[in-house]
Amino acid sequence: MQNNRLILFDLDGTLIKSMKLHFLSWKEVLKNFNININETDYYPLEGMSLDKITQFFFDKNNIKYNERIVSSIVKKKKEIYLSKVNKIKLYPFVEKTLVKIKEKNFYLGLVTSSHSIQVNHSLPKKLIKLFDVIISGDVVTNNKPHPEPFLMASKKLNIGYDNCLVIENAPLGIISAKKAKMRCIAITNTNNRFILKDADFIIDNFQDLFIQNLLEFK
Repeated sequence: MQNNRLILFDLDGTLIKSMKLHFLSWKEVLKNFNININETDYYPLEGMSLDKITQFFFDKNNIKYNERIVSSIVKKKKEIYLSKVNKIKLYPFVEKTLVKIKEKNFYLGLVTSSHSIQVNHSLPKKLIKLFDVIISGDVVTNNKPHPEPFLMASKKLNIGYDNCLVIENAPLGIISAKKAKMRCIAITNTNNRFILKDADFIIDNFQDLFIQNLLEFK
């Protein structure tokens, strides 16, 4: 019997070790506009739409841009990322965690600002099949930190926000979840506990979800 509870995972930096590759892809494409970025510039933007990330760096460097330029940069960034995506690995215990959640008969969702083509190339097909709903950045009007991505996921499965639990690794994702009135657990894969302090609970690895019985908390 299906348990009427939905566990929603972010993708980049939560399930897969992809943040470094995203950063290097942005760095490569932006250098053509004499924009130099470092990891501390980029990591706080995780979860933001690709268009808005482009606009952020252009604004920060006082460089004029238009829709055509933004579109071309986003396209090139995705091409660079996809050319190297085969190097991406899962974080420890990811596969076991997803399988165990399905065995508990919870619904499983993936909510990411990455576009669908990136999702399909970043996760093994056997794991993608475990998700009951996938919301990617190219199917929403407003990306994180707006609540729309998480609300869309819950609506598709007709599950109320009070029966949803979000697992995130970044501040914008936490804000998005809290705006959707959903509980949020943060994992310290890419950010420290202070940066993740607005989450309801913080873990250091996926085993903690079961050791501390966090999937059951009310």
